[in-house]
Amino acid sequence: MATTPALDDSSPITEPSSQTEHATINEGPSASKVNEVTGIRLDEAVDAYEAQLNQWWEALESLSGGTKDAEEMCRSVDRVMKEEIRGNDDDGGEGSGDGDETVGRKLPAAVQVDVDALSLRANVALEKSPSPSSKDEEGPAASLKLWSKAMTIVPPDRFFVYASSSSYILLGAADALQRSGKLEEALSSLRLAMFVPGTIGTPYAHYLMGRVKMELGDEDGACVELGRALYLVDGEEGELFGENCEEGASDQEREITNRAKDLARQGMESLLEEEARYASYDDE
Repeated sequence: MATTPALDDSSPITEPSSQTEHATINEGPSASKVNEVTGIRLDEAVDAYEAQLNQWWEALESLSGGTKDAEEMCRSVDRVMKEEIRGNDDDGGEGSGDGDETVGRKLPAAVQVDVDALSLRANVALEKSPSPSSKDEEGPAASLKLWSKAMTIVPPDRFFVYASSSSYILLGAADALQRSGKLEEALSSLRLAMFVPGTIGTPYAHYLMGRVKMELGDEDGACVELGRALYLVDGEEGELFGENCEEGASDQEREITNRAKDLARQGMESLLEEEARYASYDDE
């Protein structure tokens, strides 16, 4: 399946913020510690990641008055992001660079370097087990350990403010969880990612959500998410839908990928039909 897209220079979080942080930011691991990934069992790595993930969920729920209602949590995120933009404008700070609350704030440069290094190593570690059907737990376990470490660097109380880094971490960890068959845990990571500004509308995010839902047996939900992913790439299946059909893929992997393609095409067709209906209303 597709790997987590690499961070690049277009990421909005690349320079230090001139504003006072809402939470104390850890200095982050030293270069030597970033390069260390000791042996760990997959179940232990999943438990460690879930502990970090639950902290972020609890922070979001607390910000929303303790509710788990998705609409209220979205409103709370929108409110805070707008406050961030106004605060940056009032203080004359750099903000997100373009005044768009969907972009978020920038981590300090030194902290961003550590997050990027951990993210890179997490993606490399996952390639030790490139096949979803692989019995080797070392790659996903090492990857999850690194994603967990990256999460400890981002201030947890308003993690979503640092949108680019937080979304990337949550999607990367979900990829590792999905590949290792930890589908419920992957779904939880993806659901949280969708509250982070900028994640919705990202083809990879919708693709991965669709794959996880499909493998959990929710084909209706998978059809919607995979259809959105295909729609967002203008119907070009490309790397998102094609990697498992390369030479060397197992029959099971080919079957899963082909089913994902079928659902994506159905979902995209429904979106196009809905789009046409709205267009007809506008013409009346």
